[in-house]
Amino acid sequence: MKKIILLALLLIIIFAIGVLTFSKYSSNKTTLKLPGEGSLDEETKTQNPQISTDSGGYKTVWIIVRDTNKLFLNSNLDNKSNSNDLATKNSCVHLISGGFYDTKGNHIGLLISEGETISESQDNKLFNGYFSVSKTGVISITEYPVFSPRISLQSGPYLLKNSEKVKLSLEKDENARRIVVGVTKNQLVLFLVIYDQKNTFSGPKLAESSEIIEKVNKEAKLNMTNVINLDGGAHSAFITDLTKLSEASPIGSYFCIRP
Repeated sequence: MKKIILLALLLIIIFAIGVLTFSKYSSNKTTLKLPGEGSLDEETKTQNPQISTDSGGYKTVWIIVRDTNKLFLNSNLDNKSNSNDLATKNSCVHLISGGFYDTKGNHIGLLISEGETISESQDNKLFNGYFSVSKTGVISITEYPVFSPRISLQSGPYLLKNSEKVKLSLEKDENARRIVVGVTKNQLVLFLVIYDQKNTFSGPKLAESSEIIEKVNKEAKLNMTNVINLDGGAHSAFITDLTKLSEASPIGSYFCIRP
C-alpha cells in the first residue's frame, strides 16, 4: 500500500514540474517575424533582384540597389575582360555594363571611379545625363556633372525625366538589348534590362524604350523619377542571380554590386 502511495505522489510531482516548465516557456517564447513585418533586417536592406512580367513583347528584369556603399563603377578598356571573369575577380554579386566607348577605345564622356577621373566630361546631345553617387551616398541623375562624386558616369539619352517619358527623334534607331539606370523617389538605384527572349542581344528601338520603361515603372510601382540609357546590344552585360546576359563584344565599363 505504501508503495502505491509513494508512486502516486511521484507521478503528481512529475506532472506539476512539467506544467510549470511549459508555462514558463510559453510566456517567454519569442514571436517570429514574417517577411515584411516590423523593421527590415540588414540583409533585406541590400540589393534585391526582382523580375517583372513581359512588357510589349520583351522581357524586363531589374535590380534595386538599396545600399550605395556596395555599388562600384570600373573601367574595362585596359584589359577588356569578359563580364563573368570581372564578376568573379571583383566579388560582384551582380554586374551591369556601363557607358559607351568609341572606335579608338576611349570612354565617351565622364567616368569617375572612387573619386578618380578616368575620362573627362564632354558636351554631347545624345549622352546628356550624368549618373552619380556622392561620397556621402546621395544618388542623382542630372544634366550636368556634380561636384566631387565618388562614382559618376556620363551616358544617355534621358528616357524618363521628372517621372515623365522623354520622346526621342533619332535618325538611326535599331532594335537592340537595352540597359538603363534609374533613380527612385526614395533615393534607390535601379538597373533595368529590356530584351527579346528569342534573341537576347535584340530588344526595342531606343525611341520605344521610354514608353516601355514608363509602363513598367507604373505597373510595378518602381517610383523611378529619372532614367538614362546605358550601352546596349552586343556591348552590354547584365549578370545577376536571376538572369545572365553576357556580351558578344567587350564592355567599356561596368557597375559591380558587392555583397
